[in-house]
Amino acid sequence: MGLLLMMLARQLTRPDSPSQIDGTLPRRLDHSTARARYWVKRTPTEALRLLHRTRVYHLAAASLSTLTALLAWPLIADTSPLAAQIVLSTLSCLTAAAIAAPYATRLHDRAEEAIKLCGAYGAIYGELLSAQSRLDPSTTPQPPVGELIQRLDDVTACKDALKLAPPPPDSSRAFGDSTEPAQ
Repeated sequence: MGLLLMMLARQLTRPDSPSQIDGTLPRRLDHSTARARYWVKRTPTEALRLLHRTRVYHLAAASLSTLTALLAWPLIADTSPLAAQIVLSTLSCLTAAAIAAPYATRLHDRAEEAIKLCGAYGAIYGELLSAQSRLDPSTTPQPPVGELIQRLDDVTACKDALKLAPPPPDSSRAFGDSTEPAQ
């Protein structure tokens, strides 16, 4: 939801003048396209990693629940009522904690947002590629390159807020430009 609000705010505050092509714009466009390409490939992996971590909690809860069910009658039959209550209550509380943990730590929300980022990065990457093909000083009107780069920066800020894994140390080569820092 935050991603959509940020993108809507950008649309409402965008400048009316078309972007001018200068020497830095094609380089910025190339760098932004390379960044988007990297995150189009990397974000699904990170979303899957978060989703797997969420599923580990759910599997733990299912295992604890099964263990509780299997131990219930033998504990009631073979131990004191107080000991059976303590063991079964403890296992039930652990099961509830395992179910609630992904939600309490926002892991589930982060996984959902990462899945949404996959689509956002894909759309922006397509638009950046289209803008690269249309970027020509002799044509009018020019593609809204500045807006596209700003949208990419907004999506990257949302990605950074999710605390997904950072790019590898040699990310400057992954992005195709060794002069600018990676995001």
